[in-house]
Amino acid sequence: MITISCLLCRNRILLVPVTLLFCFINGLCRAQATFEKGYVTDTTGRRIECLVQIPKWNGTPVEFYYKINDSSEIHHGIPGNVREFGLAGSNRFLGVKVNIDISSEDESNPSDMKEPDWSEQNLFLLILVEGDASLYYYDQPSIRRFFYRVNETKVKQLVFKKYKLSGNHPDEIQTNAKFRQQLWSELKNENYSQKEVENLGYTKKELTEYFTGYNKVKGNPYYVNKKRKEYPVFNMKITPGLNFSKFRVSNTYNTGQDFLFDGQFGFRCGLESELIFPYTYQKVSLLFEPSYQYFTGSETSDDQEFSVRMHFIEFPVGVRYYVHFNKSLKGFINALYVPAVCVNLNSEFMFDGTEYPLSFKHNMAAGIGISWKQLGLEFRWYSGKNVLGGSDYLVSKYSRISFIASYRLFKTRQYP
Repeated sequence: MITISCLLCRNRILLVPVTLLFCFINGLCRAQATFEKGYVTDTTGRRIECLVQIPKWNGTPVEFYYKINDSSEIHHGIPGNVREFGLAGSNRFLGVKVNIDISSEDESNPSDMKEPDWSEQNLFLLILVEGDASLYYYDQPSIRRFFYRVNETKVKQLVFKKYKLSGNHPDEIQTNAKFRQQLWSELKNENYSQKEVENLGYTKKELTEYFTGYNKVKGNPYYVNKKRKEYPVFNMKITPGLNFSKFRVSNTYNTGQDFLFDGQFGFRCGLESELIFPYTYQKVSLLFEPSYQYFTGSETSDDQEFSVRMHFIEFPVGVRYYVHFNKSLKGFINALYVPAVCVNLNSEFMFDGTEYPLSFKHNMAAGIGISWKQLGLEFRWYSGKNVLGGSDYLVSKYSRISFIASYRLFKTRQYP
């Protein structure tokens, strides 16, 4: 019989994952990226050292946020009110008004005009090369454009456009590669022959090499964008906790005979190794957590005694996804696979005076939690699994939820 106190205990336990899930969803909506050290140059040319947050994007950003320090007001940056911004040791972006060809690059529906479809817009452009000749890049869905500037002249687009030929061959795709003519007439590089310029590709690699070579010949200082080297981050944590377990054994010969241990607490402890992937904004990681698990209980029914004692070490592996609330506080979710391989530490199952071997099967687990600096708290659910072997008529189901605290022992560096 399930008592009122047992129901109250279960309800209190359920409050933990519900609260963590609410915090995680709220953070997922609000915290897509962290603030990092950077700078902003306003329209007057004043440079402001600050903390910069670039929302998650595919391509060049259309907006960003910045603040002077952790506790100061957050400001919104858009191309019209910011001349330049960047992250320390990483990407720099120029805010500028330009004419951009807004023709789609979708080859299944190409434009039928050879000339660009110009539109004047305020944009953020990624600075690839800056010097006597500067190269910029704009990347948004269906539009990928390169821009250039010679000394302090106006920023202009390097023209490259695919279009559909009208007339006798309506399905034939043509290319307007005017950018090669622009380079040859305005930015002639003595290291390139005319034939080499005619074969130059409209790519980051080839254009960056061309502009870098041009600036080298000029002999004046110049800047080349280089992706900040980022190392995988390795964390080692100790993970003690409590299991809230349920163990059921069913006698298939006697369908009315079930033994149930419901709501048993037991100790667990693990050593978690975590590898956070580089270039994922510290959000995605791999986990490996060898952990000691403990469960014991006994019961008598119809003069038949049932007892179980499990001491074992299992080896869960999985993935984790983080949501950053601020520099120190973050939420996370886990998905884990628990293989059948484990270390059995004198576990035993007794039924009516007969010992049956335990045979651990694989199962899955999912968790949700929060971490603050070196500390963490996680609620983890494990799917049920049969742990009995060697019996034709006894079937078991061992399931549990875990409350896991963690303490980070050490962490490797993200950047050189």
